[in-house]
Amino acid sequence: MDKELVWTEYPHHNAPFLFDARGHRRTGSLFMETTQDKQREPVLTLKDYDHEGLRSIYQLYMASADEYDAAIRIVGSMAHWRKLMSASWFITGNPEKNITGLESWRKDMQARDASAALKVIHERVKAGDRQASQFLLSYATKGVTAGMVQATKKEVKTANRRGIQNQGEPFNIGAAFDRASGD
Repeated sequence: MDKELVWTEYPHHNAPFLFDARGHRRTGSLFMETTQDKQREPVLTLKDYDHEGLRSIYQLYMASADEYDAAIRIVGSMAHWRKLMSASWFITGNPEKNITGLESWRKDMQARDASAALKVIHERVKAGDRQASQFLLSYATKGVTAGMVQATKKEVKTANRRGIQNQGEPFNIGAAFDRASGD
């Protein structure tokens, strides 16, 4: 395959390469690893790197701001993204072929975002921000639960009665810093 690695950043939701001959949204036939369509060439790879002239969906996903942005960037619509998500191979990947799925990508994106947030906190600590220092110390000792607003006993009891697992609300560190500095 001698294809050029070209991918329009945001394909139109009805771009012809996103549909099969019957006019249905493509799922498995979009990818080199899962296609069984002899009439249409795959346009992406599920590998975590570009391969044989095909763009890596993982790389496109990780270059996105969030999953919505990734969906629009990759298949042009949330409807098509939801159709992909209905395929178990897309969600879980295939360990035998060394291919990860969306579950793994979500964890990678979460780790990327957490790392970026910690870099900002480190910058604020270097600039002498006392609250950033306190948060960093809390993060170092409590890990991922640092900065979480803990639910009250009543909220936990109510949530448990409803069968909901309460994990607290994410704490908006930027807003807290702004409030503390009087901005």
